[in-house]
Amino acid sequence: MIAGSFRFLGGYCFAFYKPKFFLEIYPKYATQFGLIDGILAGVLGFISTLAGGILSDKYHKKSYWTKAIISILSGALATPAIVLCFLC
Repeated sequence: MIAGSFRFLGGYCFAFYKPKFFLEIYPKYATQFGLIDGILAGVLGFISTLAGGILSDKYHKKSYWTKAIISILSGALATPAIVLCFLC
């Protein structure tokens, strides 16, 4: 429950901070940012959720930790991409 709380807190911080960050740097591109961000979040979020569910269902019989490991790895693998987006 604690990890889930931190995960949702991180998601909310990212969702509220990202638009403010990019729109302060590129104020003329508000429409393009909203469109691209919405498409990416919808498409990539759907693919990520579906892939995580498929992997969890496929491997959960081998270990009860499978779902936790998939969540941890997906968050860890996304971190470098998020850092690059904000630093570039």
